[in-house]
Amino acid sequence: MRTEHWFNNKALLLLMLAVLVLRLGTLWVAFPHHPHAFENADSEGYYHPAESILLNGTFAEHAHQPYRAELLRTPGYPLFIAFSYALFGVKQLPMLSLQVLLSMVLFPLIYAITARLWNRRAAFWACLLFAVEPVNFFLSQYLMSETLFTVLFTLVAFEGLRLTDAPPERRARWAVALGFTLALSALVRPISYYFIIPLLLWLIFWARGRHLAGRTVLKLLFCVFLSWLVITGAWQARNYWVSGSATFSQVTADNLLFYRAAGTIATREGISRREARDRLVKQVEAEADPAWTRPQVYDYYRRLGLKIILDDPKSFIQASAKGVGVLLLYPVEVGMFYVWGSKEGQHGPIGGLWTLPWKEYKAQYFGPRWDVWAVTVGTALLLGLIYLGVAAALPATLRRGDAAWGHALIWLMLIYLIPLSAWPWLGARFRGVMMPLFMPYAAYGLWRLWMLLRGNKTGA
Repeated sequence: MRTEHWFNNKALLLLMLAVLVLRLGTLWVAFPHHPHAFENADSEGYYHPAESILLNGTFAEHAHQPYRAELLRTPGYPLFIAFSYALFGVKQLPMLSLQVLLSMVLFPLIYAITARLWNRRAAFWACLLFAVEPVNFFLSQYLMSETLFTVLFTLVAFEGLRLTDAPPERRARWAVALGFTLALSALVRPISYYFIIPLLLWLIFWARGRHLAGRTVLKLLFCVFLSWLVITGAWQARNYWVSGSATFSQVTADNLLFYRAAGTIATREGISRREARDRLVKQVEAEADPAWTRPQVYDYYRRLGLKIILDDPKSFIQASAKGVGVLLLYPVEVGMFYVWGSKEGQHGPIGGLWTLPWKEYKAQYFGPRWDVWAVTVGTALLLGLIYLGVAAALPATLRRGDAAWGHALIWLMLIYLIPLSAWPWLGARFRGVMMPLFMPYAAYGLWRLWMLLRGNKTGA
């Protein structure tokens, strides 16, 4: 399928320029007044290793401890930060400005994906919807790994689509690129590490549907898997070398115990996740052997976390279901209000609806902090519009013969991400990663609804 190149679309280029100016302008105006609003407690887990890379040439927890290897974080985002530090000095504003520039790559990717799945008109409207989506607007300026990961994971979708419509002589190149990019995304956020399994299964079914020869299928599978394994395997070899454990990232053990298991306890006992986490910290301090190595401690985290979950699967499922609801439906990310000079507070404009008396709620969100309420409601309406478009596009998705495998890949990526990203207490941050994959459907579905309203019964 041949599509118009994004750089030939003047409207898209103007849109990208406007978004770039707005994002950089917001960052440059707000950062001097609220520098800590552009990071959270996890951010130091990225910039401290970046400083160690720059100053010591080692991937360590802190520059002052160059031989204490970093085992929780993978090196993708710290390397990006270190690159910026090498160019502009150890300063956050230039680094975040560079990240804003990187976020603009998502527009041509969304355009190309949507044009391949639907048409060029829907492609532009998908970019326009993404331009006004506030969570990604905020994440582009936030010292966290989401923007870099979103670019790489969206690139995986693009390369998968290119593989399906590439001439036979070019498929191997796209297969290599696909595996390589997936591995790079895992080096930024380990959440995509296991996506290699559904990706290879998708590739097998696609090849079978195209009636490719068995030798050709094996060649493509080999290209994807080997290019993925070279990157991920090298990192696991490093981890084994410095710690004695080949685990890709120990953050999975930390998350399992202090987030998943803590959420299970909080749901079962009706307490906050922080209270459940504090209880687990005390249990770890009481039971862990001081002589254990760090990998042994993390193995203990896994065993304890799995035991808590398996002992009460009902509470775990309830907590996970709540997390999916929050992920998909909670309009805003708390940090957005700090960036814009407001403090959301303990309750927030959504939770406050049922936790605050009406008088207090009205005084808090319709008075000096009206902007918090306005942003929340506006984002909720936009989110509802996006999901309405997605729902309207689904029937057409099922009828798309030539693009069916492309649709299957996009939805496979979304189905993979949603349960793994569902944290009941984190709000909308992790949804930002999925928005570029939702936008092709939202744009086409809304355009289809508009055509139906105008009297075109086919909606096309």
